[in-house]
Amino acid sequence: MLIGVEKDFTVRGRKLTRDDIDKFQRHVDEALKQFNPSVKGHEYSINFHPVSFEDGKKIAVSDFYVIEMAISSPDVDDLYFTHYDECWIQKPDDQIEQVPVTELKYLRRKIIENNENK
Repeated sequence: MLIGVEKDFTVRGRKLTRDDIDKFQRHVDEALKQFNPSVKGHEYSINFHPVSFEDGKKIAVSDFYVIEMAISSPDVDDLYFTHYDECWIQKPDDQIEQVPVTELKYLRRKIIENNENK
């Protein structure tokens, strides 16, 4: 996931101070710990890339960054839930979609019924 890049690939960046970067990292860490099972620090990465323009030479734009976040793929059997019992999946087209818990419970019940009928 890239933050600071538009859908048309225009680089905008986000203005961030050192304090903002620290707060962002802490917020992401705390949010991912609330998933069930929690996402550990070694299972994701956050990189801050300084925005620069190229006009004969690269000139860094002060305090503007593109944020790159990556979470390693979980085991196939793992489902992750937020502390609000929300479950999110990444579809083949890279879109992220919330799956209602009621739908997951229905699917689980159907799987159990199918296994019992075998």
